[in-house]
Amino acid sequence: MKGVFLGAGASYEVGMPLVWEFTQTLRENILKRLDSKLFNFEADDELKSFFIEVLSNEDIHYEQIVGLLEKNTLKIEIIAKEHTG
Repeated sequence: MKGVFLGAGASYEVGMPLVWEFTQTLRENILKRLDSKLFNFEADDELKSFFIEVLSNEDIHYEQIVGLLEKNTLKIEIIAKEHTG
């Protein structure tokens, strides 16, 4: 029986970036486009500040960034529901 084992770094050999390399590229590209039409903060400066703060944190990678943004979105939704009913 033959098998192939692909570890976390195996995809790097075929051109896929590692987590931190991908995170840095993603971070740079998002931060330089924040004021473009790609993002709509609906004049919510607090949300935009949070977004920038999370993306600027060099101690976390993209999966952690997504997690923090999801938690913030859920918190906002819960607060909105509490105020509407």
